[in-house]
Amino acid sequence: MSKIIYCLNDSARRNSSGTNYPDVYFLELFTLLGVTAEQCTEENLSCKLELADVCFLGLGDYSAQASSLNEFVSHGGKLIAFSTD
Repeated sequence: MSKIIYCLNDSARRNSSGTNYPDVYFLELFTLLGVTAEQCTEENLSCKLELADVCFLGLGDYSAQASSLNEFVSHGGKLIAFSTD
């Protein structure tokens, strides 16, 4: 079973109607797929990548983690990014 992590830099940002948090969408996606995933923060993303097989990124600027993300992908990690800067 693949280890899945997801990171949202700004999980408190709401959609344009002001009703939903982005992390709700990620959790719904994982539930529909029948998988579990661990949320991480920008601060601990590099550490979590070491143990992950798949990483979802959303809502934010991850340029500070570019080196870690590049290494993750070059070692076979799957990176899926939504609405990143």
